[in-house]
Amino acid sequence: MEDGSFDIILATPKASTVTIWKNPTGQDYKSVFDSFNKAYPGGIAKDESYLRTALDKDGNTYIWMSGAATHEMVQDRLKNLHNIDVEEKTVDSMMAEIVTSKILGILHG
Repeated sequence: MEDGSFDIILATPKASTVTIWKNPTGQDYKSVFDSFNKAYPGGIAKDESYLRTALDKDGNTYIWMSGAATHEMVQDRLKNLHNIDVEEKTVDSMMAEIVTSKILGILHG
């Protein structure tokens, strides 16, 4: 599957469609942010992010608007429709990985 956006239909009674971005660009993140602000003009819970993120074993990143679907919903559909296994990534876990990578690069650089 190529980089860019694609839609998946959730396996729910309403069969909602969710747009997923694979290996998003800065413009893709802005698009998700803009969609989120349009859907939730007052925002949502203070600690809730505007997007959800998952990674596959090859290091590809997948994002979608947080109010559109849970990680479990998207993980199930990516596996069943595209044979892609992903795991949830939070901002905290991504930052920890980045910091660890930078430290290891300095130590072993």
